[in-house]
Amino acid sequence: MIKLYTVLVRKPCNYEQLLNDQKELICKYHTKPEEFKIDTILELTKDEFADFKNNLLADRDYIKNTEGIFLVKEKGTENNKGLIVDAQGSSYARYIGIPVEEVEIKKCPHCSKYYLEPSAISRTDNKLKICSECGMKEALELFQEYKKSQDFKKFIENAQMTANVYNAKITVAVPGENDIVIEPTK
Repeated sequence: MIKLYTVLVRKPCNYEQLLNDQKELICKYHTKPEEFKIDTILELTKDEFADFKNNLLADRDYIKNTEGIFLVKEKGTENNKGLIVDAQGSSYARYIGIPVEEVEIKKCPHCSKYYLEPSAISRTDNKLKICSECGMKEALELFQEYKKSQDFKKFIENAQMTANVYNAKITVAVPGENDIVIEPTK
Protein backbone atom coordinates (compact mmCIF):
# COMPACT_ATOMS: atom_id res chain seq x y z
CA MET A 1 0.00 0.00 0.00
CA ILE A 2 1.19 3.52 -0.83
CA LYS A 3 -0.14 6.90 0.31
CA LEU A 4 -0.59 9.65 -2.25
CA TYR A 5 -2.23 13.07 -2.09
CA THR A 6 -4.48 14.60 -4.72
CA VAL A 7 -7.62 16.58 -5.44
CA LEU A 8 -10.01 14.49 -7.51
CA VAL A 9 -11.63 16.11 -10.55
CA ARG A 10 -14.97 14.88 -11.91
CA LYS A 11 -15.02 13.70 -15.53
CA PRO A 12 -12.18 15.62 -17.19
CA CYS A 13 -11.83 14.80 -20.91
CA ASN A 14 -8.04 14.68 -21.02
CA TYR A 15 -4.89 15.29 -19.01
CA GLU A 16 -4.71 18.99 -19.97
CA GLN A 17 -8.23 19.65 -18.65
CA LEU A 18 -7.47 17.60 -15.54
CA LEU A 19 -4.36 19.68 -14.86
CA ASN A 20 -6.20 22.99 -15.31
CA ASP A 21 -9.22 21.92 -13.25
CA GLN A 22 -7.05 20.56 -10.44
CA LYS A 23 -4.99 23.75 -10.33
CA GLU A 24 -8.17 25.84 -10.20
CA LEU A 25 -9.58 23.74 -7.33
CA ILE A 26 -6.38 24.15 -5.34
CA CYS A 27 -5.56 27.79 -6.10
CA LYS A 28 -8.93 29.44 -6.65
CA TYR A 29 -11.15 27.40 -4.35
CA HIS A 30 -8.49 26.48 -1.74
CA THR A 31 -9.24 22.76 -1.94
CA LYS A 32 -6.68 20.84 0.07
CA PRO A 33 -5.40 17.57 -1.36
CA GLU A 34 -6.69 14.45 0.38
CA GLU A 35 -4.64 11.43 1.31
CA PHE A 36 -5.49 8.26 -0.60
CA LYS A 37 -4.29 4.79 0.32
CA ILE A 38 -3.58 2.95 -2.90
CA ASP A 39 -3.60 -0.84 -2.89
CA THR A 40 -3.94 -1.43 -6.64
CA ILE A 41 -1.55 -0.13 -9.29
CA LEU A 42 -2.32 -0.64 -12.98
CA GLU A 43 0.78 -0.42 -15.14
CA LEU A 44 0.28 0.40 -18.82
CA THR A 45 2.68 0.54 -21.74
CA LYS A 46 3.86 3.97 -22.85
CA ASP A 47 1.36 4.04 -25.72
CA GLU A 48 -1.52 2.75 -23.57
CA PHE A 49 -0.80 5.35 -20.89
CA ALA A 50 -0.61 8.16 -23.48
CA ASP A 51 -3.96 7.02 -24.92
CA PHE A 52 -5.44 6.88 -21.41
CA LYS A 53 -4.26 10.44 -20.61
CA ASN A 54 -5.66 11.80 -23.88
CA ASN A 55 -9.04 10.02 -23.55
CA LEU A 56 -9.94 9.90 -19.86
CA LEU A 57 -13.66 9.38 -20.52
CA ALA A 58 -13.19 6.33 -22.75
CA ASP A 59 -14.55 3.01 -21.46
CA ARG A 60 -11.78 0.59 -20.54
CA ASP A 61 -12.00 -3.02 -19.40
CA TYR A 62 -9.09 -2.64 -16.98
CA ILE A 63 -10.97 0.14 -15.16
CA LYS A 64 -14.26 -1.77 -15.15
CA ASN A 65 -12.55 -4.75 -13.51
CA THR A 66 -10.80 -2.72 -10.79
CA GLU A 67 -12.48 -1.83 -7.50
CA GLY A 68 -11.90 1.11 -5.19
CA ILE A 69 -9.39 3.88 -5.71
CA PHE A 70 -6.33 2.87 -7.71
CA LEU A 71 -3.30 4.25 -9.52
CA VAL A 72 -2.79 4.08 -13.27
CA LYS A 73 0.78 4.66 -14.41
CA GLU A 74 3.26 3.94 -17.16
CA LYS A 75 5.42 0.85 -16.61
CA GLY A 76 8.75 1.66 -15.04
CA THR A 77 7.85 5.11 -13.67
CA GLU A 78 7.66 6.26 -10.07
CA ASN A 79 4.32 5.92 -8.29
CA ASN A 80 3.77 9.68 -8.02
CA LYS A 81 3.97 9.98 -11.82
CA GLY A 82 0.65 8.21 -12.45
CA LEU A 83 -2.99 9.18 -12.09
CA ILE A 84 -5.25 8.36 -9.14
CA VAL A 85 -8.63 7.04 -10.31
CA ASP A 86 -11.94 6.52 -8.52
CA ALA A 87 -14.20 4.95 -11.15
CA GLN A 88 -17.10 4.36 -8.70
CA GLY A 89 -18.22 1.27 -10.59
CA SER A 90 -17.88 2.86 -14.03
CA SER A 91 -15.67 1.62 -16.84
CA TYR A 92 -14.02 5.06 -17.26
CA ALA A 93 -12.09 7.41 -14.97
CA ARG A 94 -15.06 9.12 -13.34
CA TYR A 95 -12.99 10.93 -10.68
CA ILE A 96 -9.29 11.37 -11.33
CA GLY A 97 -6.38 13.29 -9.88
CA ILE A 98 -2.71 13.96 -10.44
CA PRO A 99 -0.69 13.05 -7.34
CA VAL A 100 0.78 16.13 -5.67
CA GLU A 101 3.48 16.48 -3.09
CA GLU A 102 2.50 18.41 -0.01
CA VAL A 103 5.40 20.82 -0.55
CA GLU A 104 4.13 21.79 -4.01
CA ILE A 105 1.07 23.49 -2.56
CA LYS A 106 1.96 26.60 -0.63
CA LYS A 107 -0.13 29.03 1.40
CA CYS A 108 0.79 32.70 1.19
CA PRO A 109 1.34 34.17 4.67
CA HIS A 110 0.12 37.58 3.45
CA CYS A 111 -3.15 36.78 1.65
CA SER A 112 -3.73 33.16 2.83
CA LYS A 113 -4.30 31.95 -0.76
CA TYR A 114 -2.95 28.59 -1.90
CA TYR A 115 -0.65 28.62 -4.90
CA LEU A 116 1.45 26.23 -6.97
CA GLU A 117 3.79 28.56 -8.86
CA PRO A 118 7.29 29.38 -7.61
CA SER A 119 7.33 31.66 -4.58
CA ALA A 120 8.35 35.29 -4.54
CA ILE A 121 10.60 36.50 -1.75
CA SER A 122 9.11 39.23 0.42
CA ARG A 123 10.93 42.52 0.13
CA THR A 124 10.28 43.29 3.79
CA ASP A 125 12.81 40.76 5.10
CA ASN A 126 14.22 39.10 1.94
CA LYS A 127 13.39 35.67 3.45
CA LEU A 128 9.64 35.13 3.67
CA LYS A 129 8.18 33.16 0.74
CA ILE A 130 4.96 34.69 -0.59
CA CYS A 131 2.75 34.25 -3.67
CA SER A 132 3.71 36.09 -6.86
CA GLU A 133 0.67 38.36 -6.60
CA CYS A 134 1.71 39.63 -3.14
CA GLY A 135 5.30 39.90 -4.40
CA MET A 136 4.12 42.15 -7.23
CA LYS A 137 2.10 44.29 -4.80
CA GLU A 138 5.15 44.73 -2.55
CA ALA A 139 7.30 45.65 -5.55
CA LEU A 140 4.80 48.27 -6.75
CA GLU A 141 4.51 49.75 -3.27
CA LEU A 142 8.29 50.03 -3.01
CA PHE A 143 8.48 51.54 -6.47
CA GLN A 144 5.92 54.20 -5.48
CA GLU A 145 8.15 55.09 -2.52
CA TYR A 146 11.23 55.10 -4.77
CA LYS A 147 9.52 57.50 -7.20
CA LYS A 148 9.27 60.04 -4.37
CA SER A 149 12.95 59.74 -3.48
CA GLN A 150 15.87 61.94 -4.52
CA ASP A 151 17.50 58.93 -6.22
CA PHE A 152 14.62 58.66 -8.69
CA LYS A 153 14.76 62.40 -9.39
CA LYS A 154 18.51 62.07 -10.09
CA PHE A 155 17.80 59.10 -12.35
CA ILE A 156 15.32 61.18 -14.39
CA GLU A 157 17.79 64.12 -14.55
CA ASN A 158 20.55 61.79 -15.82
CA ALA A 159 18.16 60.33 -18.38
CA GLN A 160 17.32 63.87 -19.57
CA MET A 161 21.02 64.72 -19.95
CA THR A 162 21.57 61.47 -21.89
CA ALA A 163 18.61 62.26 -24.14
CA ASN A 164 20.08 65.71 -24.85
CA VAL A 165 23.62 64.41 -25.52
CA TYR A 166 22.48 61.70 -27.94
CA ASN A 167 19.44 63.58 -29.23
CA ALA A 168 17.36 60.50 -28.42
CA LYS A 169 14.01 59.78 -26.87
CA ILE A 170 14.20 57.60 -23.73
CA THR A 171 11.23 55.61 -22.49
CA VAL A 172 11.20 54.41 -18.88
CA ALA A 173 8.74 51.56 -18.28
CA VAL A 174 6.93 52.10 -15.00
CA PRO A 175 5.15 49.02 -13.56
CA GLY A 176 1.43 49.57 -13.17
CA GLU A 177 1.53 53.07 -14.70
CA ASN A 178 2.11 54.86 -17.97
CA ASP A 179 5.67 54.89 -19.25
CA ILE A 180 7.78 57.99 -18.63
CA VAL A 181 8.95 59.43 -21.94
CA ILE A 182 11.99 61.70 -21.85
CA GLU A 183 12.61 63.71 -25.03
CA PRO A 184 15.67 65.83 -25.76
CA THR A 185 15.21 69.51 -24.94
CA LYS A 186 15.78 71.93 -27.79
